[in-house]
Amino acid sequence: VSQSRYATVWKHGKLTAINDLLAEWEQKGWKQKLLDGSARLVLTGGSPVAQQKGLTALLEQLHANDVLPRVEVETEGTLKPAPEFDRHICQSSFL
Repeated sequence: VSQSRYATVWKHGKLTAINDLLAEWEQKGWKQKLLDGSARLVLTGGSPVAQQKGLTALLEQLHANDVLPRVEVETEGTLKPAPEFDRHICQSSFL
């Protein structure tokens, strides 16, 4: 994940620009649900905490675009989140 204004993220095995991701979320109504708190962003699969540097960049880009979702991380709990990642997390689920 890049830290530029147009960061890229992996989505279904393909790199996707953050602005394209936000446009898709807008089209599907997910962005509004994240904004009004009726939905949350769940980070799961393949130990998200192991990817915290890239995920932190993604979450910072969401914040820069005024998308401040409630974020949940599903983790096995073997890695400790860094403070810059942890400050974005509302809830952790240990698997």
